[in-house]
Amino acid sequence: MGLIYIQDEQLWGEKLPKLATIYLLVLKLLYDEKMEMVSSSTQIVTTLGEINGKAGSFRVLSGIPSPTEMRRTIALLKRYQIIEPLDILEELNEETRMVIYPCIHAVLLGDNIRELLLTFSEEEEIGEETALQGTIENMPE
Repeated sequence: MGLIYIQDEQLWGEKLPKLATIYLLVLKLLYDEKMEMVSSSTQIVTTLGEINGKAGSFRVLSGIPSPTEMRRTIALLKRYQIIEPLDILEELNEETRMVIYPCIHAVLLGDNIRELLLTFSEEEEIGEETALQGTIENMPE
């Protein structure tokens, strides 16, 4: 595959935004699921609707992200050659198609992805419970 990964004390990777992290995890799941169905293809095509739908099923997105945020995330993942949009990003919608490259395996490994997605939803639930508790405590009697 031609990939070299170097880890050192002085080398810091780019910190990914939350949406990019969520999309990365979801793309890996979609890639694995679709590869089980097809055996001859090395590239998988998905849509933005599938990505957001899968993220919604894991309850890691509270709503559909803004188009600007989605464009930035897709551009970031494209820069690292993880995906390739097949449609124009200016006309972003649920039907926007993207190729997921096999290098997604080099970024994420194993079944730990589902665990990571569950931690996102657990953190969000804890945040919602804390906010609700604060609202109840501050209510006038």
